[in-house]
Amino acid sequence: MILRLKHIFANHATRTKNIVSKSNFSVISVKNNIISKGIDQKETGVPWKATYPLFWVDVETTGLDLESNILEVSLVVTDNNLEIIDEGVDLVFSYPDTVLENMNSWCKKTHSESGLIDLVKKSTLRIDEGEKVLLEVIKKHCPVPKRAIMAGNSVHFDQMFLFKYMPALQQHMHFRIIDVSTINELGKRWAPETTKYFGKKMGNHRYVSKN
Repeated sequence: MILRLKHIFANHATRTKNIVSKSNFSVISVKNNIISKGIDQKETGVPWKATYPLFWVDVETTGLDLESNILEVSLVVTDNNLEIIDEGVDLVFSYPDTVLENMNSWCKKTHSESGLIDLVKKSTLRIDEGEKVLLEVIKKHCPVPKRAIMAGNSVHFDQMFLFKYMPALQQHMHFRIIDVSTINELGKRWAPETTKYFGKKMGNHRYVSKN
């Protein structure tokens, strides 16, 4: 996923610049990679840096609604040029068999084929323990609150679950996200030649297959 993005941005930076320059959007000025004005600086007293790293996450759950449980969270950190600076962590959480048995047929099939169900059964990790591990990695690269931006494919889904079950992450991370699915859709419409870089979706819904 990160490699596809690098190809897209490298080949279409000029196109994007032209679109933005012709639009009616109000753009906050940036100088030396620091946004000169904005609500973030007013709230924290710390100027926003365009060089803050990005935190790529992937969450696997027992279902789509927020009453479902988080089975796995993967985290990788890149710099603003999408170069990996920290391989991060892959956390699988422990649940009783009753939770797994209550999953719908799609989740049972998908998580069984990926091997995730077996990993959940072997795991002893609790959600609160995982929260501390994730926060440690994030604070290592972005210690200032409300500066760490979550990125990923349809990452609004991941963010909802993480902010519900890991409130310390919500306290530290910014509400903004970078959603790859948005970039994909805009690429199809504005620069269809970029679709050759999109690749094919892998079917087993694990981070190791999406990287």
